[in-house]
Amino acid sequence: MIRTALVAAAVAALAFGWGCSQSPGDLAARGRSPAARLAQLEDELAGLKSAQAKLAADSAAAAAGLKAEQAKTAALTASLKAEQSRAAGLTDGLTAEQVKAAGLAKERDELRTGLAARQAERDAARARLDGFRQELRELLGRVEGPVPAVAPATLGSTGF
Repeated sequence: MIRTALVAAAVAALAFGWGCSQSPGDLAARGRSPAARLAQLEDELAGLKSAQAKLAADSAAAAAGLKAEQAKTAALTASLKAEQSRAAGLTDGLTAEQVKAAGLAKERDELRTGLAARQAERDAARARLDGFRQELRELLGRVEGPVPAVAPATLGSTGF
């Protein structure tokens, strides 16, 4: 454990010593003067400011787009509610028409049943009429048929 602490202390001392050992003279020796570094930092600052301005403009455009989309959403929501109301009205109308159609179907079935009964009565009456007609023809045939010959009667033979 003591060894680890010693190694950590040595690494920290080297890092601190290397960072502090760079003086402005060393920077100039490497071609980086403080004025050049300042100019570089000012350029970076100008770039960051322009990026910030661009981000602000993009943010404003996004906010305007968001408001426009919210307005469209509100309009679509209102339209949806109107269509739902219309659909509910149509559903109620359909239900009423279905009830009416069921009533008409029941009435139709009752009329068909009544018609079938009347047709049966008509057929029975026609059968009775045909039977009556046949009987009349038979009676008419008997009446119009040949009359049996009757012998002429004499006055004296009847006993009057």
